[in-house]
Amino acid sequence: MSNQTEKNIQRLGIIFPEIQRFFHNLSVEVSKTGDFTIAQYRVLSLLSHFGKMTVNDLKNHLNIAQSSASGIVDRLEQIGLLKRSTSITDKRVTQLELTGKAKKILLQNVESMDNVYKKILESLNEDDQNEMINSFEKLLQLIHKIEVKHYRD
Repeated sequence: MSNQTEKNIQRLGIIFPEIQRFFHNLSVEVSKTGDFTIAQYRVLSLLSHFGKMTVNDLKNHLNIAQSSASGIVDRLEQIGLLKRSTSITDKRVTQLELTGKAKKILLQNVESMDNVYKKILESLNEDDQNEMINSFEKLLQLIHKIEVKHYRD
């Protein structure tokens, strides 16, 4: 391992916990806009983005145990925010999707979520806003690259 890689490991070890804290606090604030737990909000967001998913898909996207994913799904189903259906292409597969109630709640909370993001961006000038968003987009690309390599190895 090169000397620069070792320095970068130390740098990442210093900044990563702060980034985690920031995003955890942001997630908490966003999840409060709909009276959801963070985990429930993440599931609803994924289903909103992808449409139909399986519990296994959720487990993989959230990097949580199957039992945790099932528990979150069960609770969301009990309160009428998601429904299960059998896949048209494979009758052995159960798919999850948002109910109309969940879609309505998420739509109603878009403004509240936007206000959370607005509060963050308002503290920055436009150049810094663009730099932050560009950095997040680049970070996401790198994360996807790491995930592809991780799952391939």
